[in-house]
Amino acid sequence: MALKYNPAYQKHERNRTMIVNNLSEAKIGQVYNFEYQQPVSGDTTRHLARVVSVKKLTKQDIARLDAQSRYREWDSDFHRTETIVTCEMPNGQFRNFYAERTASCRRNALGKVIFALGLARRIWG
Repeated sequence: MALKYNPAYQKHERNRTMIVNNLSEAKIGQVYNFEYQQPVSGDTTRHLARVVSVKKLTKQDIARLDAQSRYREWDSDFHRTETIVTCEMPNGQFRNFYAERTASCRRNALGKVIFALGLARRIWG
């Protein structure tokens, strides 16, 4: 007997495991495991981090950042995207990620417990 595609089941599975396309869909306070593509080399690295804030930038915000920042000002391949996500890393540091450069984002069920109990710093710090 062949298995049939069941959209209702797929939606249920997606909600249960909280798979998101990128961090722009992330919820504040949740812990995600995700890949981030480095803008210079194109290499991807996997991260486990707790989302602290999600900020949507307007075209005016991006233009202002481009005008004020000297970061990669001569690199024509570098383009800022509209969503910046601030995350707390397991070692306690905070990092900003451009959400549109993230992929394979999954909410980590144990991750929230690991961060809440302070185990993240002990394990990865």
